[in-house]
Amino acid sequence: MRGVFVFILGSVLSLSGRAAVDTTLFSLASPYHTIRSHLYYLQPESYRPDLAAQTLPIKERKTAIRAAIQLKQILDARGLYVDLSKIPDDPNYRDSATGKHIYVLFKELPEVFVTKSGRRWQYAEETVKALPRLMRETFPWGTHRLVEYFAMEGGGRVVLGLWVWQWIGLAILLLLSIVLYYVFYYVLHQVLRYWAARHLSDHVARVYLRPLTGIAIWLLLLYLWRLFFPVLQLPIAVTNVFLKLLDIAYPIVWTVLAYRMVEMVIARLWERVRQSESVMDDQLMPLFARLVKIVVVSIGGFFVLRALGVDVLTLLAGVSIGGIAVALAAQETLQHVIGTIIIFLDRPFRIGETIATADFEGVVERVGFRSTQIRRFDNSIIYVPNGTLINSLINNWDRRQYRRWKTTFGLTYDTPPALIQRFVDGVKEIIRRHPDTRKDYYMVRFVEMADYSLNVMMVVYILGGNDWDREMKARHEILSEVLQMAESIGVSFAFPTQTVEVVKLDTPPKDSH
Repeated sequence: MRGVFVFILGSVLSLSGRAAVDTTLFSLASPYHTIRSHLYYLQPESYRPDLAAQTLPIKERKTAIRAAIQLKQILDARGLYVDLSKIPDDPNYRDSATGKHIYVLFKELPEVFVTKSGRRWQYAEETVKALPRLMRETFPWGTHRLVEYFAMEGGGRVVLGLWVWQWIGLAILLLLSIVLYYVFYYVLHQVLRYWAARHLSDHVARVYLRPLTGIAIWLLLLYLWRLFFPVLQLPIAVTNVFLKLLDIAYPIVWTVLAYRMVEMVIARLWERVRQSESVMDDQLMPLFARLVKIVVVSIGGFFVLRALGVDVLTLLAGVSIGGIAVALAAQETLQHVIGTIIIFLDRPFRIGETIATADFEGVVERVGFRSTQIRRFDNSIIYVPNGTLINSLINNWDRRQYRRWKTTFGLTYDTPPALIQRFVDGVKEIIRRHPDTRKDYYMVRFVEMADYSLNVMMVVYILGGNDWDREMKARHEILSEVLQMAESIGVSFAFPTQTVEVVKLDTPPKDSH
């Protein structure tokens, strides 16, 4: 009530010192006349709030004046410009959707509309009831109370097109922004620096944290201006442009903030990747970083487009339809791309590991966006599409804990059973002594009487499942010791031989005649 009193008092004092206002333009004959009467008689050059108040169905004069002013303040603060040329001037106008005598000013504010009562058009009862809520929504955090203290006349003086209190309000808002920038920057920087000392390296904190602090402060300042700028009640054209710029700047700053945060997280992950032994992580990180950045920029771009007034849902529908068409045209390529993602997620192999499928075997050298590069044992390189690779049965030799070695020693047939057992025990002892063999499971058995040899089978597991050279070295050492042991106990190894026994037949007696 104090704000209304100040406003009415200022209005009376200012009206006493100005020329009489033309009241012949006042009319409630149509939606056009009613809305024009409401807005025209609240302009500084034609200020008659008592006439503007008659456009609302409120009998109490002071309450009606306050409601008329609040309604205009809501429209101005939201940057909603009323184009009188588009408002119908038909006294019997009916809404095409409902068939009723109503006219809605803006689709953004369906609560604000005029309706016909008898021969007069006035703002609806629903509009009057919605004013308190609209004021709180338009001027949140109690700023609607500030607006109530300022009338259209302000301090009674206009300087360069603005009331004196508006210039003072702009100066206060600018000064407050500068002060809060440095205060928030210091406080937030100290908090983030304390957090970074525990979770980030010095390099990451120095390169990424300082810019991140400044961007976060800009978000707070944008919110501050979005909160208090409507209170200044600047001309509708200025408010409209400024609010549109704020709506565009907000998603842009959010996108930059998210982008910088992603860069900081990726830098931290790079530090961990460089400490790991996996080579595939080094190839995964650039792909992951690029993908996350594209997602952040794309989402931010959609919000910016929405702020510019673009129908994002229609655009998304178009993009989806286009994406389906592209997916159908490039189905095979997408299959390989999905295969790349699956390889990075499941990790069936790593760079440098030896794998084998039904069609090839070799060492993995690089995992690309579409195919995997494998060097075969003949030193040639093959490029296997990732979609094909994930559908194959992959044998990863280097994931073995041990390398299984199975071989057979063929002893000569003249070796007695006791010497065979001694040979078997000697081979077992060699396996137990060797540092690179599995001691809990091995096998040495006399298993077969072959065509030309008595076969002793040996199955042994060699440590270092992904070290082929270590296996060859262990084989060399074990076989050398077996040969020395066999020679020392007098065991000979058989080789393919055949014994031909010639049976001499007796000569039959000659026939005598």
